[in-house]
Amino acid sequence: MTKKIFTLCMVLSPLLSLYGVSESSITFMDISLIILIPLMTLVNIKVGRLRLNNIYFELLPFLLFIVIQFLLLSIIVYDRGLFINIGLRTFRYCLYLGTVVFFAKDYFEYEYGIKVLKYFAIFATTYLFAQLILLRGFNFYLKGYLPFLPVMRESLITFSESARYTEYTRVRSIFGEISQYAITVSAYLSCSLFSEHKLKSPKVKIYLTFGLLLSASTLGILNAFIIWIMWLFILVVRSRDKINPKAILIFNLSVFLALLYYFNSSFYQLFTSRFDSSASGRFAAYFDYFINNKDMIWSEVFFGIGMNTHVNILSFWYPSIAKIWRFFGVVGSGVFFVSILATFYRFRKNLSQMGLLAFFLFLGTGTEAVIGNFVLLFFPLILCQKMSKEQIPNKNILVEYQ
Repeated sequence: MTKKIFTLCMVLSPLLSLYGVSESSITFMDISLIILIPLMTLVNIKVGRLRLNNIYFELLPFLLFIVIQFLLLSIIVYDRGLFINIGLRTFRYCLYLGTVVFFAKDYFEYEYGIKVLKYFAIFATTYLFAQLILLRGFNFYLKGYLPFLPVMRESLITFSESARYTEYTRVRSIFGEISQYAITVSAYLSCSLFSEHKLKSPKVKIYLTFGLLLSASTLGILNAFIIWIMWLFILVVRSRDKINPKAILIFNLSVFLALLYYFNSSFYQLFTSRFDSSASGRFAAYFDYFINNKDMIWSEVFFGIGMNTHVNILSFWYPSIAKIWRFFGVVGSGVFFVSILATFYRFRKNLSQMGLLAFFLFLGTGTEAVIGNFVLLFFPLILCQKMSKEQIPNKNILVEYQ
């Protein structure tokens, strides 16, 4: 039962992070982990299940670096206000990373998790379609949050109240931002496609792909193309001796017709009108980081400033990878990338896991995925994918993957 609850929380983490305790920054996701972690620890101690091979050691050095950095900066730099503000943010991120490092492999049930994620993605996409139809057809915006629960993003409430007055409103489904919808749906689409040798349940995958395209999210549209291209690449590598030319021809024709329709639709016009502003908004932080390096002291360049998001520190909105550079410096960034490379090495015999990890890292270059609650969704999927019955049908393959 504990595994089911833990898996459910990991999959629904984007939604649980949207709501929280009134007048505080504590989310339902935080509360869930604060309750679950002591319970899982006691269970592990009781049954003697604290096994070293179930710890995600590759990410442990990065977690330790964040803790040590915060303790040192608390002594040397932070005043009381910064200590509380940055301390809560650091504690939350360490809580997420610690959950992945120590509990994901023991308690995340992949088969159950991917099934929940599938229906979660389908529901979110159906809700998005309903919002689109009601807004475009009846000038009514169907709110995407529960009004009786405290919403952590006040901007979501403002957006929902003014959405019908804006001509090119992009609906957000049941998330705080449209990018969160794109990341969540992409998580299922990439995970299911990368783990399959054949295209199973194509209707669901096509349905979710259209959801990404019609969301008018730059990220969602790019994700859709990248995921299908990566799937095709993995499929060709796996089945290079059994390639069916007719199947490839049908696939290419279907893609061509879909693109032809999409490029002549109003959603494509909305996408192109937003692409420049979206790209500049997501990647300006990298230029800002290097430009402002000249005003940083050497300790900040090498060891970072900690998880400080003060307006005078971050001139732009910073995506995950840029935040890691700014927060943890050259040394912390080096530790992070070594952890990622070590993870790639661990999965070197599994194209599915390598593909999903590469996709997650790609998301980190332009979104908050790597530095936020999405680590709770992606890392368990990546770590536990090889335990899937679909991925490992017999004992011989199990030996090969080990």
